[in-house]
Amino acid sequence: METLGAVGLALLLANAAAHVANVAALARVSPARAALAFVFPPLGALWAWEAGARRRVAIYGFTLVAFAAVVIVATHVG
Repeated sequence: METLGAVGLALLLANAAAHVANVAALARVSPARAALAFVFPPLGALWAWEAGARRRVAIYGFTLVAFAAVVIVATHVG
């Protein structure tokens, strides 16, 4: 159970880092959108994808889905 917690924390931190990277990439194109995207992460992913930061958005999506999977497993184990 402790391992799941550590993996979950690592994925959550990686997701937060990917979100900040998306917002930073978006800030180069549109600072107003970046400010709004910082508060609403789904908009950040959408606008960063449109701005061409596809790899960062893919990492953001992967970490989000993996974190959700870890949470589901952790709640059903033990």
